[in-house]
Order: sequence, then structure tokens, then C-alpha cells
Amino acid sequence: MSPSRIAIIGPQSTGKSVLAESLAKHFGTTWVPEFARGYAEGKGAQLDISDVEKIAEGHLASEAAMALRAKDYLFVDTDIIMTLLYSQIYYGQIPAKVKSLCETKRYELTLVTTPDVPWIDDPQRDILNRDDFFDRCIHEVKVYKRSFAIIRGNWKDRFESAVRLVEGLGTK
Repeated sequence: MSPSRIAIIGPQSTGKSVLAESLAKHFGTTWVPEFARGYAEGKGAQLDISDVEKIAEGHLASEAAMALRAKDYLFVDTDIIMTLLYSQIYYGQIPAKVKSLCETKRYELTLVTTPDVPWIDDPQRDILNRDDFFDRCIHEVKVYKRSFAIIRGNWKDRFESAVRLVEGLGTK
């Protein structure tokens, strides 16, 4: 039986990775790290539009592999919507395949993290308008008709809220 998939999206530096890892530990399962981060580090050069489909495909392959090891739930740190948004912001276009993947990929729940926590600097992060990016995330989850919840507050509140939401899904 495949696990319930929970995607975690939102602006940079809002705790997506920490939340995904913490939820996986709490529920005794596994999580999918953000693929684009490792891809960018491995490329060793600036990303361009030709990388967008590769990132989307790599992320989905990682997700499929981790789903085989997951128990009840699989927590996904970023997803195809994030790939779509970054492509739109950085390159002014979205490859048709990425749009198609957004239309077909489904999650039981998408958690959208708010930018109400302090910025933590990281060499891979750009200083984008986090409020604008959050609004774009909400817009896209609505466009793709996803079940979603907003995760806000301090780190403890975020985790506790996410746990309650996941518990509300039940197990398979």
C-alpha cells in the first residue's frame, strides 16, 4: 500500500526541510529532501531553463524511491509547484512538461509555510519577496485544486499544527 503523501511548500527560509524531517521522525517514516538543492550543488554552475525539467524529473524519481521505504506517510520537501514557481520567476517561462506534472501529481495534503519566521542566510538562497512568494504558492495550490493548510507561527507551533493536520488524515 502506498503511503499518504504530504508536500511542504513555501517561501525560502520558512522551515520546510526541518519540518519534513521532523514530521518523518515523529511518524516513524521517511521524507524526500529538496531535489533542486543537491542538483544545483552538483552542477557547480548557474542553473538555467534547461535544468528545470531535469529538476522536476529528478525530484519525482527521488519521491518514488523514498515512497518504497515509507510507512503510512511520505513527507515531501518542496514539489513540482515549487519548480514551476522558480522557473516562472527566474526564467519567465515554464516548460510544458512541468505544467503537465503539476496537473497530474497529487498529494493528500500540501502544507504551505508562511514567512513569519526570521530569515536564515544560506548561499543558495536569493532574497526574494517572501510575502509575494507565499501568495504565489497559495495561488498555485488553488489552481491545481490541492487540499492545503497554512502553517504559521514559531517553530514549535508549526510542528504541532502540522502533526495535528497529518493525524487528521488518518492512516491507511
